Amino acid sequence: MTYLSVVSFDINNEKAGDYDHICKEMKNIGLGGSLADHEGKERKLPTSTVAGTFKGSSSKNVRNDICTRVGGAFRNGNIKGKIFISVGRDWIWGVRNAR
Repeated sequence: MTYLSVVSFDINNEKAGDYDHICKEMKNIGLGGSLADHEGKERKLPTSTVAGTFKGSSSKNVRNDICTRVGGAFRNGNIKGKIFISVGRDWIWGVRNAR
């Protein structure tokens, strides 16, 4: 089955290059800063949010894999922060600009 994973993160005491390092690592994992909507139009996500679709046997297994990989990306860059990871199978989402 295919699952959508959404990851939101904060970086503590950010140093120059930390954000770029994390975004590059996330991209290598398969998590990007935009998603294609139901019409195929790319929608940009908030700055510290990335998402991607992953195949797996359960949402729990996909979550555990993504948690391990994202945690490793932070460790590899010696970056500390907070990470929120959500995984779901039957998803619907929307992106809106707030004013």
